[in-house]
Amino acid sequence: MSYLKKWLFSAISYIAWLSSAWIDKSRPKTVGFVNPTGAIHVKWKILLFSLILTLILGSAGFNLFIHSQMAIAATSTPAPADEINFTPSPDGRWMAVVNSTAGSLDLQGPDGQTVAVFPAGSAVGQVVWSPDSRALLVAQNNWIFKEPLGTGVTSSAPIAIWQVDFKGNKAQPARQVFQSNTPLAQTSQGEDNAEQIVFGQWSPHGQTVLFWLGPLGASVLADGLPLFALNVTSGQVSPVVEWALLNPRYQSWSPDSSRLAVTAGADRVAQTNKWLMLWEATTGQSATVISQTEQIPGIVAWSPSSDAIAYAAVPADQTGDGSYHVAEFNNPAIAGRRIYLLDPATGQSRRLNETDTFQDNPLWSDDGTTLYYVERQGDTLQLMAADPQTGQAQPVPGAAMPLPQYVGYYGQSEFDWLLEYRPGGSLAGQPVPTPEVTPTASTDQINETPSPDGRWTASLNQTAGSLTLRHQSDNQSFSVFPSGDTAFAASWSPDSRHLLVVRTNYFATVPGQAIQANLPIEIWQVQFKDDQPTPPTRLYQSPIPADKDTEQIVLGHWSPNSRYIVFWRGTLSASILADGLPAFILDVQSGETYPVVPSSTNASPFQDLSNDDLALANPRYHSWAPDSSMLAITIGGYRSAQVNKWLNLVNPTTGQITTVISRSEQIPGTVAWSPKGDIIAYAAVPADQTSPDWADWMIFDNPAIAARRIYLLDPATGKYHRLNEVESYQDAPVWSDDGTILYYIQRNDDELSLMAADPATGQAEAVPNASEPLDLKDPMRPNGGYYGQFGREELLAHIPADQASAPSDEDQDILRFIFKDRRPEIGTLTDDFLNRVAAGQFSDFQRQEADVNGDEQPEILISGRTDTFYLFVAILKRHSSGQLAELFYTDNVNGKYAGDVYVTVDGQQVVADFLTTTGGTGYVETTWEQRWIQCQADSCSQVWAAPLLWADRSAQWTLARNYATSELEQPDDQTIHLTTHRFGLKDLPWGATGAPPGTARRVVGPDTLDIYRWDGQVYRLESREQVTMGQEIAREFDWQTEVTNQRVYEVASKPFLHNGVGIGGNGYLKQQAAWWGLPTPDQPDDPTWGSASRQPELAADTGSDSLGEWVAQMVGALDKPECRLLAQRYRQDKLTVIGRLDLPCTINFTRLAWTDVTGDEQAELLLTTIPPDEESLGQMERLVVFAVSDEGVTELAHLDGVINGADGRGIRWRQSPQGFEAQVMLPLIDPDTATSLLGLRRERAFNLYRWDKKGQEFKFIE
Repeated sequence: MSYLKKWLFSAISYIAWLSSAWIDKSRPKTVGFVNPTGAIHVKWKILLFSLILTLILGSAGFNLFIHSQMAIAATSTPAPADEINFTPSPDGRWMAVVNSTAGSLDLQGPDGQTVAVFPAGSAVGQVVWSPDSRALLVAQNNWIFKEPLGTGVTSSAPIAIWQVDFKGNKAQPARQVFQSNTPLAQTSQGEDNAEQIVFGQWSPHGQTVLFWLGPLGASVLADGLPLFALNVTSGQVSPVVEWALLNPRYQSWSPDSSRLAVTAGADRVAQTNKWLMLWEATTGQSATVISQTEQIPGIVAWSPSSDAIAYAAVPADQTGDGSYHVAEFNNPAIAGRRIYLLDPATGQSRRLNETDTFQDNPLWSDDGTTLYYVERQGDTLQLMAADPQTGQAQPVPGAAMPLPQYVGYYGQSEFDWLLEYRPGGSLAGQPVPTPEVTPTASTDQINETPSPDGRWTASLNQTAGSLTLRHQSDNQSFSVFPSGDTAFAASWSPDSRHLLVVRTNYFATVPGQAIQANLPIEIWQVQFKDDQPTPPTRLYQSPIPADKDTEQIVLGHWSPNSRYIVFWRGTLSASILADGLPAFILDVQSGETYPVVPSSTNASPFQDLSNDDLALANPRYHSWAPDSSMLAITIGGYRSAQVNKWLNLVNPTTGQITTVISRSEQIPGTVAWSPKGDIIAYAAVPADQTSPDWADWMIFDNPAIAARRIYLLDPATGKYHRLNEVESYQDAPVWSDDGTILYYIQRNDDELSLMAADPATGQAEAVPNASEPLDLKDPMRPNGGYYGQFGREELLAHIPADQASAPSDEDQDILRFIFKDRRPEIGTLTDDFLNRVAAGQFSDFQRQEADVNGDEQPEILISGRTDTFYLFVAILKRHSSGQLAELFYTDNVNGKYAGDVYVTVDGQQVVADFLTTTGGTGYVETTWEQRWIQCQADSCSQVWAAPLLWADRSAQWTLARNYATSELEQPDDQTIHLTTHRFGLKDLPWGATGAPPGTARRVVGPDTLDIYRWDGQVYRLESREQVTMGQEIAREFDWQTEVTNQRVYEVASKPFLHNGVGIGGNGYLKQQAAWWGLPTPDQPDDPTWGSASRQPELAADTGSDSLGEWVAQMVGALDKPECRLLAQRYRQDKLTVIGRLDLPCTINFTRLAWTDVTGDEQAELLLTTIPPDEESLGQMERLVVFAVSDEGVTELAHLDGVINGADGRGIRWRQSPQGFEAQVMLPLIDPDTATSLLGLRRERAFNLYRWDKKGQEFKFIE
């Protein structure tokens, strides 16, 4: 099943679980769900938060969710890729096993029997048990996704509900109790109608269950669906309300199950279009008791005594369209929310009390004598306890938190977790988490951006909010913004004299809470004078106060003259960003800003804007005139490329805006201004060939995408014409450096091809070897692009010239001189490259001038790379006559996938660094080689060369990595010492068919020392010595494991020994079996975990001379890379199991330890392991911190570091005077700059984290 299917299934399941078990007093205690008192467990908020993220991201980016595609299983037997869901009956006798990949349902009975209810291919969706375990309801979707994804669904029948009844120990045949009457007719886009069913709450007597039924779609789901009730005894299905949100707190049953209170109304926003209804279960009739003209209700709670319904609501006259999307406390429609009490007998309602502040989240005590709710008190959110008769309320001690900025998803209150701090709640008496001002994270996101002239590198740590500048020539560093300054994005000007930095001025608070902002978002500038940075100055600050909106800024393209930059600013949200933000031009000299749409101003609040005030932040949707006098930009909000777009020209000096292509003529998209300045190329579809019906269809058969063509616009006259008359999809125009060729993408039958056209005639030819299939069969990417926006950037990489800059005529003459006598070499120096040099079309090179031979005249140093990663360095001298002479030439032909070359000068010595990446199927090798070149009057020669870093990675059925790093020392000018350290990992687990567990190896050495001596011409290798032997380490183990295992055995075996002799048969092993969840001695071994006679492979306890109070042991799985962790408490000579977890690991490189991480003088359990199947540009080691108590084993945090040294450590931890600290090792090859020499390290480096007691998480230090 594809991840799209899994995601949709999970989204529906999340809501269903929430609906059915938010407060269900009839269920037994289940970890993470509901306790017997009806407590709302805090983990429900995590589930709801996950769902919200799913919905937001789902509308923000199709490609963020669809990661891969797996075949649908042909049998109900679970395959490795199948998603299996187990749902036990409330009485624990039966287990419903849904294979959501195959669409099957099996029942596992109390006697071990398995009953096949629905075979594979039945399209089974959600299941739900009745509270008394006598009935199982099954939603049968009867639809599947078409292939390729993005082309709709196929429905075989209307969606249905089946019921399986249980009598005695027998499951009865399934019977259909409901079928939708929606016809299967296709929509205008050619898709079958498809629906979804989501089960909700059961009535207290367990006879009636709620369910929602409506069109298939995550966005539709968020806006609500029609609500129905099914009586499992009679089979009667009754409509409850026409539309209702799936928020489980918006429905509440009366204690006798006779009536249901439900907040009705569609639209995910809590501030509009809602009213309160009572539904009679016996008659099926509904009546409105609070109309939307009176109040806008939300959360509702029926009292245990049946005589009152508590609900939260805002008076209707305090809400409206202006407060529609704003989910902040200063929104009047939220600030006016209060608690009301409704008498269901009379329909009369009253305020609980006259406290004039925000109130929400009502919840009754079990006996109905106390009503708990959440109330704003200044800058605090406080849990209150009220007498429902008098309204008098008192704060619950210790149950308050700083006021967050946001209430919840579209205004739906998300503070039920605070109710758990009430007396009897799951968190009663515990401290409420408070926000931490300094940003923290478990891993850092570091981006390194070199300046265009290569002199500086900006290192931006988005996690810490810091920015450091590093000078490339001397490696000197300057701290521009220290940790905590919220630096988030940076952009260099084309002339390298300006660096703009976005400072967000917001930070994350406690989990489940929104982002907090203390200042408006800003843009700062660092200028460079005499090759030195000036102190940063604030160039721009948003006029929107931080308490009004938390914003984001996206930086766009600079103008060619480095004076102007385009940027977008608006509300912080992935979904909002996808639909566009207001765009501006910033003058970095004056600090002035101009909007690109006349109707939007710098001071306009985002919520006051419409789609006509926005522009998509697509970098191909704006382009500067070559003289920087004008900006061409496609305007219009909503993420679809097929609707509501037009083309504006903006003068950055005056701010004047001219619309040159209106949306009534065409719908434009990508735009490109020619280097000559006289033509603007753009892609567009005629307005009469598109419509909202085609907005969201992301395939090439969409008529609005198929009709897209390339047009040429004269910016002086405003007149435009088709590039040519080819009747096929065209998009993504890009000019050659000299403006003589226009490249673009065109559909040719079942392929997309890169075309090269003469803009004067329109004649075009396909660029050789620059095509790919129309259908990528890659579910990560819709074929037609994200909502129709061009998405085949890889084809544009075949354009045969770098569009970044155009070399001068002198540079081209120098290149022709270098290569005029060089002949093609197979796979390296190609005819195509030499022809481009001869034609003056090659630009991927760097030029320096320096006196390297001591004649007081600068020589010319040229370094570059070809498309085939042929790397070269040439040193030339220009005589007084103007003639060129080549002093030196060297190349590197080892690059296959990547290559980079960097040249530095030190007196008369030139140092050339080469980075190459090569490999083959399942194998990649990266090498950093350094060459020293010395020059005399008329010649230069290479005097020394060696690799400084080498790394390889192989991934077949196992994973292996090897590294060699070198230390370079020069005791004197006659000697070079090169010490090479080698280490690696081999036979690591890799996928379901990878190496068996326990076969991983760590390799160390051998290390060597090479000594080079100067012989008058070169540094010649004099000797090579092995300084350490090589080792292959099969397993790491410690003394503590042996000691703890012995101590546990001595305690556990006492009841089964008499005078040292065993008694009671297999009593000890049976006890072990119970502890570890393994078969008893008289049962067959478990294929994954073996038997109870296994000796734990890892163990640690908190004792010193004897067994400590807390004990942890671990065994590895026999058939997969997993470990089973057992935690016990030792007290009064007895061991009690606290928790048992199965988690991914590499057992022979896993460690356990106890130490105080949180500073509470209680030891936490630390686990370090190599997580299987997780790597970036280095193999990971993971540190997991567990809290162990009588309540169980809970993960507090984890950190991932990269193994970057011979000790095999990716994480190193210690206790310091400031608290528990962890060094998180960084990769030798930085993922953000892996194809550049800037991303390589020869020395180990790490980020330091320290446990923050206040925030209860790891905090980045440096």
